[in-house]
Amino acid sequence: MRPLAQLLPERVSPELRYLETKWASLMAYGLATRLIHEVLPIDATHNATTVRNQLLHDA
Repeated sequence: MRPLAQLLPERVSPELRYLETKWASLMAYGLATRLIHEVLPIDATHNATTVRNQLLHDA
C-alpha cells in the first residue's frame, strides 16, 4: 500500500476538502465545482454531486 494512501484513506487532500466546503457554502455546488476546476488540475469525475456529498459528509 502506498504511504500517502495510508495517511489519506479517502484520497482527498485537505486543501481540496477545504475549498469544497468553503466555496460550496458560499455558492451553488455547480458553480463551486467549476471554480475548483479552474484553480486545480483535477479530473472530470469531480462534479457538483461530489462537492455536495463532501460538504454533507463534513457537516
